[in-house]
Amino acid sequence: MEVKQAVPTKEMIDELKADWMQDPCWDIEDTEGFEAVREELAAWSAEYRAVRERQWEEKRKKEEDALRAEFESKGITPFDLFRQLKGCCEEIESLKERVAELEGQIKG
Repeated sequence: MEVKQAVPTKEMIDELKADWMQDPCWDIEDTEGFEAVREELAAWSAEYRAVRERQWEEKRKKEEDALRAEFESKGITPFDLFRQLKGCCEEIESLKERVAELEGQIKG
């Protein structure tokens, strides 16, 4: 005898979606007890994720544009930033070497 799954109510589905949006750490379409609406949940989560991705991309672009404008207003070029970053990396390497020397002296 085949057991039919009860179709979750709209309220149950909405509650599941709200819970998932708070912590989307599982595939909502695989939620036990919601097998009857699996395709609906899969389509909804795909759309939700696509919207969020677009929002995150727009936010990232706005932040990047604001940072670029700030640097440009101060006359700072990407090359200036690269040169400064390279100098910091060289300083870090120098400090690592010095730490290794000091460790050798302590163990020595």
